[in-house]
Amino acid sequence: MDGRPVTVYEPREGWYETDIPRWGTYRVVDADGALSLDAETGVLVDVDISYTGVEAETYLEYYRSVWQSNDVHSKRYTGTYQVNESVEQPTWVVEPN
Repeated sequence: MDGRPVTVYEPREGWYETDIPRWGTYRVVDADGALSLDAETGVLVDVDISYTGVEAETYLEYYRSVWQSNDVHSKRYTGTYQVNESVEQPTWVVEPN
């Protein structure tokens, strides 16, 4: 990164609930990496995260899914993003008075 202050978030293993219709409760394991946001603007600067999500509401469902390889989803997201501060304002933008 270019020396700017960043806010860093790291994935955490544990039980989570979601509003995604197919998933209710799920367990995140093997969580690793970090996501960095520009501290002033909140713009994504860098991401390198991996985790495994298992759809389950109990440890029994979790272990059954892992043993049978059902509903086990491993994900990895990576990338570095450049913040471009020299973007020209389009001519059609009207400044408020």
